[in-house]
Amino acid sequence: MDAEMQRLVDERIVAAVKAATDPLIAQITELKGSVGQVAEAGTKISEIQKNLKIVSDTVAAQKILGADDVKGLISAEMTASQKAAQEKAAAEATAAEAQKAIKAEKDSFIAEKLKGIPAAYHSLLGDAKEKWGEMEKTIRDTFAADAKAAGLQVPNVGGSGGGSSVQSTGAATDGGFLVMPGAPKA
Repeated sequence: MDAEMQRLVDERIVAAVKAATDPLIAQITELKGSVGQVAEAGTKISEIQKNLKIVSDTVAAQKILGADDVKGLISAEMTASQKAAQEKAAAEATAAEAQKAIKAEKDSFIAEKLKGIPAAYHSLLGDAKEKWGEMEKTIRDTFAADAKAAGLQVPNVGGSGGGSSVQSTGAATDGGFLVMPGAPKA
């Protein structure tokens, strides 16, 4: 072991002993002030002796780390860090794939069930797949109310296409989507 490593180890041992003995020194100082209470002092001395034994055993059992031990600890920490980063990346990739799948399902639902509804209303659908069925009706009702408020005649936009609708003037059209009031006949 090189001198610098030995110095660092020695400093750690000295610091550990100091940290462990400072409370003991405080207890001894407290005992000096309690000379009149011999019975209590005897008990505290016994506690101090136990603590000194613990400190002595701890210092004796402390292992001095060698260069290989330090390399092993650093390697283990780096391996754990790399594994955590890989797991995080895998989880993010899985989440991204799940989002893509949900978006594809949502796009398919919109194409099939909200055919004829302007795209501005599609965002009302949300991402909660289990609510899409009820949201379809809400979106259709919202669109119909908005169109009616704007003075537009909204034919059945259930996605079936074809058929005819009636303009506000009562004239039949060829199945177009919206009919402006007073629009010329096709």
